Amino acid sequence: SPVGSSVGSGSITVSNGTNTFVTTNTLTVYYSEKNYLETAPPFPAGFSSRKQKIYITGEPSTYTLSTKIPIKIDYTAAAAFPGTPNAKGCIEKAIRDWICETKIPFVIVGDTTYTSNMPSNNSFTANVVDGISTIHFTDFTLDASIAPSTIAQTFLRAQRCDTLGGARTIGTLPEFDIEFDLNRAWFCDTIITSQNKPANKYDFYEVILHELGHVNLLKHNNDFLSIMYYNSEFTNSVFWGNRRVNITIEDYQGGGTVILESKNTKYSGLCSFLAITPDNKCGNIGIHENTINSNDITVLPNPFADNLLISIKLNGISNIKLSVYDVYGKRIQVLDDVKNKTDGYKFEYNGNELSSGIYFMQIIINGEQVIKKVVKQ
Repeated sequence: SPVGSSVGSGSITVSNGTNTFVTTNTLTVYYSEKNYLETAPPFPAGFSSRKQKIYITGEPSTYTLSTKIPIKIDYTAAAAFPGTPNAKGCIEKAIRDWICETKIPFVIVGDTTYTSNMPSNNSFTANVVDGISTIHFTDFTLDASIAPSTIAQTFLRAQRCDTLGGARTIGTLPEFDIEFDLNRAWFCDTIITSQNKPANKYDFYEVILHELGHVNLLKHNNDFLSIMYYNSEFTNSVFWGNRRVNITIEDYQGGGTVILESKNTKYSGLCSFLAITPDNKCGNIGIHENTINSNDITVLPNPFADNLLISIKLNGISNIKLSVYDVYGKRIQVLDDVKNKTDGYKFEYNGNELSSGIYFMQIIINGEQVIKKVVKQ
């Protein structure tokens, strides 16, 4: 797909090796999930590997059999992270925001200190499960296996589980490790509503959210509004309202779906995992822990038959953008985009063209968003 579009789209080609059929209708993909690469036989005829679905789980029974996903952060290195005096705050806010959007049950359980800047057992071919997920900082130049363009990376410590007799395998993800390169010029800010990203720096908060998305099994995409966009801006300055710091509907739908699919896994005593328990501490879906008071926003009536009135109480000068999405994360329409609004805001939406069903109203105020679920009768 072209840059700026959804993850992938186009016609579907089906072939049996002799005949090929191309559909006239197109398929649009709004997010993609990472699979588990199975390298141990048996495989289908003609294949040397196969991919299996991964299920996010809590810690394995070898440790605490927890339904949470514990994380340790290298706070010592965070305090000295280049150009980022509030690296700790950026990390903790990003974790809270991702929990609120997808309900993934991250829990920060303490500090971890690496004695060397050299990555330890952190290669994509060495899935070392040591019992704890970490966020830490390393010198990427010390590891020849890391591409020079890499600014951060996430290692998914996926494990294979076998059914009784080896009739079926399944991938589980009980653990991960995230690294950030100490050699980069970083910009760290948690006041998303006022700080522009300077030129020749990477947006640390954006990159943390991106890597947490990988932990949530989301892969890269081509939508430059998405947290999972494949590239992070470095050279140019970015106005605070255009920073990629809001988890989009596509990210929310993808991450939330992965969480709901988690399940108990216990196969012939070879491995044992519990399904994670979704974290509902943020209340309604899609509500950031931010400065927007959700009670200041009303969307009525809900359910609605035709017209929908959106009212917002404003505190000071505000930039407001309204969009409507379907349940698949596809943006149907940008309803309004106003700058420097000072009075109370009202917008009446005529949804006569919408089919009956569930939709999401995305309301962005000064760079922060609230999602309201509405039902069209």
